[in-house]
Amino acid sequence: MSSKNTLGLRLAVMAALVFVVPAWAGTIFVSTSGKDAGTGQSWAAAKRTVQAGLDTAIAGDQVWVATGTYVENITLKDGVALYGGLAGNEDPATFDLADRDFQAHETTLDGNQNGSVVTSPEGATQTTRIDGFAIRGGTNRGVFCLQASPTIANNTITGNAGGGIHCSQSSAVIINNTISGNIATMNGGGIFSTDGSPVIAGNTIADNTSTGSGWYGGGGICCWYGSSAIIACNVIESNRAAKGGGILCLKSAPVIANNTIAANTATDSDGGIYCQDASPAIANSIIAFNSSGIGVSGSSTPTLRYNCVYGNMAHDYRGLTSPVGTDGNISADPKFASLVHGDLHLKPGSPCIDVGDDAIVQPGWTDIDGQARIHGTRVDIGADEFDGTVWQPGPRVIVRVSPEGDDANDGSSWEGAKRTVQAGIDAVAGRYGDVWVKAGVYRERIVLRSAVSVVGGFAGNEDETGDRDCRANETVLDGEQMGSVVTADGVLAGAISGFTITNGNAAEGGGVCCRDSALAIADNKILKNIASDGGGVYCRYSAAAISRNAVSDNSAEDGGGIYLSYCRAEVDSNVITVNRASSMGGGLNAHYGFATLINNTIAYNSTSSGVYGGGVASYSVMTITNTIVAFNSSGLYLSGSPLTQRHSCVYGNMAYDYSGFIDPVGTDGNISVDPKFVSPAYGNWHIQPQSPCVDAGDDAMAEPGTLDIDGEERNQGGSVDIGADESDGTVWQAGPQVIVRVSSDGDDANDGSSWQQAKRTIQAGIDSVADRYGDVWVKAGVYRERIALRSAASVFGGFDGTEDHKSDRNLRASVTVLDGQAGGSVVTASNVLVARIDSFTITNGNATSGGGIYCSSSSPVIANNIIKGNTAANWGGGVCCRSASPRIVGSLIAGNTANEGSGVFCIYLAASRTAIMNSTIAGNSATVGGSVEANDRASLVVENSIIAFNSSGVLKVNNKTMTLRNNCVHGNIAYNYSGIADPTGIEGNISGDPGFASRYGNYRLLPGSLCIDGWDDAPRPTDVEVDLDGLARIADGNGDGVAVVDMGAHEYAGFPILVGLISRRQHGAAGVFDIDLPLDGQAFAWGESRQGGVTELVIVFSEPVFAAGETPGGPEVMLSTGAVEGMTLEGDRLTLQVSGIDGPACLTVTVAGLANANGQPLLGGQASFRVLPGDVNADGAVSILDLVQVRNELNRPVTADSFRADVNADGMVNIFDLVTVRNALNTTVSCP
Repeated sequence: MSSKNTLGLRLAVMAALVFVVPAWAGTIFVSTSGKDAGTGQSWAAAKRTVQAGLDTAIAGDQVWVATGTYVENITLKDGVALYGGLAGNEDPATFDLADRDFQAHETTLDGNQNGSVVTSPEGATQTTRIDGFAIRGGTNRGVFCLQASPTIANNTITGNAGGGIHCSQSSAVIINNTISGNIATMNGGGIFSTDGSPVIAGNTIADNTSTGSGWYGGGGICCWYGSSAIIACNVIESNRAAKGGGILCLKSAPVIANNTIAANTATDSDGGIYCQDASPAIANSIIAFNSSGIGVSGSSTPTLRYNCVYGNMAHDYRGLTSPVGTDGNISADPKFASLVHGDLHLKPGSPCIDVGDDAIVQPGWTDIDGQARIHGTRVDIGADEFDGTVWQPGPRVIVRVSPEGDDANDGSSWEGAKRTVQAGIDAVAGRYGDVWVKAGVYRERIVLRSAVSVVGGFAGNEDETGDRDCRANETVLDGEQMGSVVTADGVLAGAISGFTITNGNAAEGGGVCCRDSALAIADNKILKNIASDGGGVYCRYSAAAISRNAVSDNSAEDGGGIYLSYCRAEVDSNVITVNRASSMGGGLNAHYGFATLINNTIAYNSTSSGVYGGGVASYSVMTITNTIVAFNSSGLYLSGSPLTQRHSCVYGNMAYDYSGFIDPVGTDGNISVDPKFVSPAYGNWHIQPQSPCVDAGDDAMAEPGTLDIDGEERNQGGSVDIGADESDGTVWQAGPQVIVRVSSDGDDANDGSSWQQAKRTIQAGIDSVADRYGDVWVKAGVYRERIALRSAASVFGGFDGTEDHKSDRNLRASVTVLDGQAGGSVVTASNVLVARIDSFTITNGNATSGGGIYCSSSSPVIANNIIKGNTAANWGGGVCCRSASPRIVGSLIAGNTANEGSGVFCIYLAASRTAIMNSTIAGNSATVGGSVEANDRASLVVENSIIAFNSSGVLKVNNKTMTLRNNCVHGNIAYNYSGIADPTGIEGNISGDPGFASRYGNYRLLPGSLCIDGWDDAPRPTDVEVDLDGLARIADGNGDGVAVVDMGAHEYAGFPILVGLISRRQHGAAGVFDIDLPLDGQAFAWGESRQGGVTELVIVFSEPVFAAGETPGGPEVMLSTGAVEGMTLEGDRLTLQVSGIDGPACLTVTVAGLANANGQPLLGGQASFRVLPGDVNADGAVSILDLVQVRNELNRPVTADSFRADVNADGMVNIFDLVTVRNALNTTVSCP
């Protein structure tokens, strides 16, 4: 006979046994108010004890017991049916026992810790019945059946030692009971069966424990030698044992049909079902979310048909080949109504509906609710038969916690709240309840317990969880750096939701540590935690549901954000950002097991090396759907593990997007484009309405009721979006979460909350904002410091110290200088993500590499800066990018020197991608290499930029990719391009004079420049709205009616500009000689070298200018030293007669109050130069070289070539000039 036919025959026998309805004779009554001397023939003459009632009855009688507690140990009588759950006034002639109210009329048999509570006599048959009692307090089982086969129905059997029910050589019928909280020191915490064929049907068997070891076990049910139990339509959950947390089968052959076996734990072997030398028939059953699934050993030969085995922590199957896909077996989330609240009904859409084997179902079978089996086209898998009901599960008990509470309270109301979260958890443990926590800061580390949901975000007056507002009522769990903030060890059906989990520091899981548990982690902010593994979240051998969390700024060796080890995990709708790992998996590391990632945003995470999965590292079986992985130090790293990816956006990761996996872009809905986050700098990870991720996801992964990170319904448009945010068309207005102000007259002891309370140093401002997604606003001035950028901190210069908004700045008037004092790199970014430096003059750096900015394993935005006058001994006079991916936008990089890459040098870019956009790189000098150099596998993009008049141009050396689009590369001395084919004429690239106002310092564009409105399709950086002068970044510069962005750092808008500066002196009879003073840039050392300094200064403009209306008396001229004695404005020149500028000094001249004929005001009317008498060779210092130059010209007439040697300006180079130089030896002047 086949196994299937054997199963059907045995189930038919079960049906015949369970549904026999016997005929009864007399009734005996028992009541706590009765007397054993009574006849027991009526309620008025009721017996006092249950045993007295049984002793009075004869076979065929019923004993009715009124509500109350009976402290006694009873022995049933063969053929007598014992009923509890009665009020004590029912008439047997009219009352139907099916109408009993067990809760209202609880009838308790308390064994008083004195042996078995209920014993069935040997030889008892199924007409012997105990029905409707609470059976507790036994020390040798709750119900003991030896060679007896009674019916045990509708009882609650709880809190007994030795186990709930013991069946030896018994074919008892055990139906519709709740068997919970029992403990057996050997086998069968709930039910033990050996050498018999009991029927176990329609029971809830939960929270029982077997403490036995070795061959012992079976937390829920133990089928021992010779047991052929029929186990059908039961819910078996949250039981514990060393072996077989749910069911242990040892040398037995039970039938296990239409059961739901969930959330059971085994410390040794198989939390669901463990088979040792057994041959069970398992059909139509759900085995899900246990510590492990089904395991076999020895000579076991289980039969598996139409089961759903899913989400078990360590494994679904052990010791046998997975049968999934054969004989109706599936592996899919059964979709319980609420595991954490103990509600294992099926939700609509469950894959277990209508997919069971009807042949298993016998006439009269009901589900766990007593409803008829087969509701629909076919029987369902599991204990519940879905009938269309949408269950609204809720907690069975609620305990409240408040900062104002007291742990002595019971927590039943907000007024009687407990004080600590742990006290609330302990009060609810094992009761399928909630702990509601009021907003506040709780400095404690908590340990979760099974069947407890811990929920934060309450104001302290709510009646429903749906009334809370987590954003308004922040509830903080602060671990105080003392270990894991939240720990779950061996927890089943647990949850934590609505908290800010922070400041943890542990070996495993700084924020949340989950081991051997089934845990839901939802709607939390998990921030600033540290661990060796799993800075934010650590899960090992667990079934984890991680949903709608913000996991940010955590760090670990492996798995900076999340670490999964041997888990079955679903990671859904989380924002995982700015986490760091020193080894692997900055955002997430999945180490073996199964990981499903759906609708997450994983961005700006990093590893120290830049590689090994800055976003995601996986050694597991992984499925990624509808997920963004962008702007991490690297993207997805797989090590020999399978990956299925659909409808995801992987883009802009520094080292690579994919490693160990063929790039799937263009297949299965996968894309690689900028997801267009609203503002990473300010921690706003929503996508903009025009994001390519909108409506680009897979709708199959967005079931009805699915929510995004904001708790909004998925699928707001044509299709579900990619990422954690579902765009509803909102145009987000992002801004800093905190602002700290800095002023040269501030104090670092201040908090920086206002200009009046400004800090003194920029570094102090950065440190106070770091990781807070805030701004540092810096008042104009010279700051002689070298700064280190930090993650989630944006630094802005250009303020005058009165502004309330960044848009109020006047960048031309409020120049903010960072002077490195030749002490190293002026700005350093090391392992920094989501940072920005904007609107500074960065100068006077001197370092091995990166004189101006040194960027390592980082991705800052470098915008609207002037980076000039810096030096590097090796690489990158202006900027050095080492394994980094900065974005350099709208910046001027000029007058820097280095051995290689005088302007920008990029190396080791196998771990980075650098972008240079709308920038001007000019007047830089390198000994070898280019002014822009990409070396050693670099990925470099240069767009809309000018690279001109450097010692060399663009150099590509052994790099990966270089993209040049819409650039002007011209006039570089050694070459314009090397190592790359000249792209001139392709993709908008040109080579012609860019038309600078002055190639030696003023790099604004003159009318007619080729770079004005450079290319119809020119890209424009969306986060840089103004140029270096504060002008709108896009203008119609050539007057053709179409506004197009210009190439370079300056946008031409027709304003007059300062293009030249001349110091004019009379040299006796030799005549007048001019020194053309550079405005900035390559020749910044040039200056006035004559004794007596400046006497006449000629300022040259790009066009004729006139006094503006607001200054009718003439232009405003300010000198940093000296005085203006007179001035003449004529055409495009302003001539000043000055005095008191003898030097050595740095002279800054500022001109305002001028405009062109169209009324457009003067733009950039400020310049600085050195006044250094004796600096004949214009190298910035008076030295022996100047003495030699004067000596070589002694007694010669002054000419245009030699007049600088006439230091005294008397018309002859003579001994007086030599003495003047000698007296000034070793003099230098520092000048911006």
